[in-house]
Amino acid sequence: MKSENDLSRRTDLSDVEKKRLDKALKVLANAASYGIYAEMNRSGSDKRVSVKCHGIDAKPYSCRVAHPDVTGEYCFPPLASLITGGARLMLALLEHCVTSEGGTYAMEDTDSMAIVATKQGEMVPCPGGPHRMKGEREAIRALSWKQVESIAERFAALNPYDRTAIPDSVLKIEDDNFDPKRASSAALLCSDIGQAVCIISAGGK
Repeated sequence: MKSENDLSRRTDLSDVEKKRLDKALKVLANAASYGIYAEMNRSGSDKRVSVKCHGIDAKPYSCRVAHPDVTGEYCFPPLASLITGGARLMLALLEHCVTSEGGTYAMEDTDSMAIVATKQGEMVPCPGGPHRMKGEREAIRALSWKQVESIAERFAALNPYDRTAIPDSVLKIEDDNFDPKRASSAALLCSDIGQAVCIISAGGK
């Protein structure tokens, strides 16, 4: 489904420039808001040195290693872990919202989820699904596009940014299944084997 944002509405940039700028801004945001707090640089020296290691145990331990990591200027792992922890918490909230509506998802990543949805919401065939269609065919329940939009709107309350700069929900609906020729959303098919996921359009692209 298509999600409009300030970048996509800019008329002074070509589609290629929009994609390039979008990727550059994402890299910059990740580096500035998370990367600098988790920066570790490998030492180039082959000489073994004694270091103190901190792990899950209550007390640290000492060992000798070559190429020890040197922390970056702004490195502060506790803060870095809270940033990624917050992202996982939001993903858990999203999973709860989807399953509470009776829906499910095809896959999820660190900060994203592919929610199974159709225009009207219906049963879709899926081996191993908990529901049954005619002929006892295994299936899962797909949410409607409006239900997905409603879930995204609920996350707008968690937007910590200046609303004049970023007015939309922090949960962005990507336009991967938006068909520009028809100016509407189109169905996508998903094939999942272990951790390998393939998503294609109903037309086979």
